[in-house]
Amino acid sequence: MEEHFQKTVPLGVKCCILFDKTELLFRQLYDQLSVNGVALGVLLESLEPHILSGRLKSSMPPYAVKDLVVHYEDKRMLGSLELLVAHMDITSLDLHQIVTISKKHQLFDALIYAYNKGMNDYITPLEEMIRSVNSGLKRGAVESDEVVTVGNKALVYISPSCCLSGRAYPRGSIPADLVPVVNNEVFNLLTRLHSKDADPCEEPYPCVRTLLKYNTREFLNVLALTHEHLKKDKQAVQFQQRITDVLLQVITRSQDKSPIFLLETFLTESCSSEENFLAIPYKKVLTFLCTPEDESLQEESQQALLELLHAGGVTYFDEDQLVSLAENVKFYQVCKFVYERRRLYSKVINCYLKDPARKGQVFEYIGSILNDEEVVMEEQHSLKEEILGHIHGLLELSPRQTGELICKNFPDDLPVIIKTLQKNSRHLFWFLHGILNPELKPWPFHDASLLPKELHEEYIELLCQSQPDQVTAFLNLSEYYRTEEAIQIVEKHEMKDALAYLMEKQGNIQGAFTVLLEYVQERMLVPLHSNITVDIETKTLLDVQYLLMQLIHFCERNSNGLNSQQREELWFSLLELAMSPAQHLRITPSCQLAHTHSICIKVLAKKVLNSMTAYIPLTNVLQRIIQDPVYSEGKYGEVKDLVLGMMDKFLYEK
Repeated sequence: MEEHFQKTVPLGVKCCILFDKTELLFRQLYDQLSVNGVALGVLLESLEPHILSGRLKSSMPPYAVKDLVVHYEDKRMLGSLELLVAHMDITSLDLHQIVTISKKHQLFDALIYAYNKGMNDYITPLEEMIRSVNSGLKRGAVESDEVVTVGNKALVYISPSCCLSGRAYPRGSIPADLVPVVNNEVFNLLTRLHSKDADPCEEPYPCVRTLLKYNTREFLNVLALTHEHLKKDKQAVQFQQRITDVLLQVITRSQDKSPIFLLETFLTESCSSEENFLAIPYKKVLTFLCTPEDESLQEESQQALLELLHAGGVTYFDEDQLVSLAENVKFYQVCKFVYERRRLYSKVINCYLKDPARKGQVFEYIGSILNDEEVVMEEQHSLKEEILGHIHGLLELSPRQTGELICKNFPDDLPVIIKTLQKNSRHLFWFLHGILNPELKPWPFHDASLLPKELHEEYIELLCQSQPDQVTAFLNLSEYYRTEEAIQIVEKHEMKDALAYLMEKQGNIQGAFTVLLEYVQERMLVPLHSNITVDIETKTLLDVQYLLMQLIHFCERNSNGLNSQQREELWFSLLELAMSPAQHLRITPSCQLAHTHSICIKVLAKKVLNSMTAYIPLTNVLQRIIQDPVYSEGKYGEVKDLVLGMMDKFLYEK
């Protein structure tokens, strides 16, 4: 039977409506089908599309409407019921029934329709919505679908697109004679000190508090739009002033300081308007924003105050008091705003350096001011004095950027800066390192007129103390130091690799080779204790391998400038080290690390032989290996591969 009803009843309903036979539909057909509950249910559900399309709005008798409401509630089709009620003729509705069901199931669209259209009451639905939101917030369900839906309905209901502009919710219009009354009632509700039947513990202005807590930004956006929409209406101005006063009281007296967005939206809109008709207690607002109890809201408070200042609120403040309060709570961006208005650019630098979140931006700011054509000479001079006064702080921040800043913009002041920094060797090193750092790619310093030779040599001294591994790299890059003085510095600090580089640069090839050879032997010394770590062992081996390769390159680099005897002295000394490394390891033969060293170094012996044969005759090398007791002491197997390799090369060349 149900299947039969589903096939026939909707068709019968459609025919009655199309042929305008609603009397037939709601008398004979309705009476016959109402004796069967299933048939009546199918009939009532078949009416839904025709009600929503408006074809049955004024044709349904009250008994049919009542049955439809009961049926949809029983079937829990509440969403459809809410939609249907808003499309029905209000005179056919049982208002008591609709209000009861709507409150029970939170059907606020239906509740609004019943009160608005049936009783010309535009306030009770809003009260119910705010009460529902408040209840959800107390339960901690602020993000639940139910609370969000009702909260958003409430915001739309009071927005300029609805009640406050004479439009009905969700569609239609409010009668023209009721528009002022509705506006008045809505504003009075929002600014009401206490709700009806209020609990003794209820805080003042519950509606504003609830909507702020539900969604601060959107509620204040609604008020800001209302402000724009109604600002030419004298009565609306009074309402706006009242709501502004209430908002300030609620937020400034609340323990929850989070709704700082007030200043970004509502007050900022007022300040930036051409006709600022609201009386805002700016001093009170300033004091409130400059006393954040929660550090997590400090940045938010500062941004809100900046928004207010940028929007024109600065004209309402005493700037000296503003700066004083801002400095106390570390609102350095607010201080910057005031100083820039006064063109006190030098003081802005201090604001950046004191602000942990923005101190890294100080160099960019200084560059922008120095390149600004509107900044006069006097202001630039004041800025320079401030920079030189904060040279230590700038160096702590970035030695490289500080060095570039000074060399590019204030080269004439370098002697004074150096003299000041010489009182603190650490800062002097940072400054020179910022300019001369050999790790910079490409190396930026190519102007000998900026720093005298003495400062390059002082930098070498400081580099030996602080970053000895970069000394040789700097000596190789720079041409602005005196070699003799540099040799004395690196000798004092026992920087063997740097000393060898300088001696080679002088032309003392044998002396440089001797220094490098001694340096390799020093690195080959193994600690006597047995608990040496794997990391130290690995690093030592790598250092020795690297230094041996440097010795090979040294010999290759300088062989062409030496006579045959000098060449042989260099290469055979290196070959002796590579062939018999154990002789240079002054430790007990049983040390495992010594054995590892020996193997590692002997691996390079073939590389030494291959390289030296380009500069030493093969016959001389072979004769030296065969006759020299140093090589004859070793096992034949250790040199067998080397000798055979030399013979192959000899035959190839022949």
